[in-house]
Amino acid sequence: MMGNRGIYHNGWTAMTKHRTPWKADTPPPFDTDVWELYGPDDWTQSNNIVKDNPEKLAEMQRLWLIEATKYNVVLLMTVVLKESMLILPAVRSLSGVINKFFSAECVLQNIVSLF
Repeated sequence: MMGNRGIYHNGWTAMTKHRTPWKADTPPPFDTDVWELYGPDDWTQSNNIVKDNPEKLAEMQRLWLIEATKYNVVLLMTVVLKESMLILPAVRSLSGVINKFFSAECVLQNIVSLF
């Protein structure tokens, strides 16, 4: 998920971009992410109305958390993979064994530190 989050409900869209997935920079902490809010009449998502509707943003963030919990995607982690084309196959093949002993974030950080 790379930390980017968003939800659409009854025409409203709330989202935040945590980082650009293809950049190998160090991402900021999740609590510094800036949320955007777009109303039902703004299908182009060109008018961020979060400052005028903080209650609606809070409602949408709550809905996001409910849905993320429901579908088991609440774990937010950011891992910067170096040489990702070489590491990802190894992570996939080891994930079944390793996940029994370590969290995914810990495993990926250890693998990345090898390169």
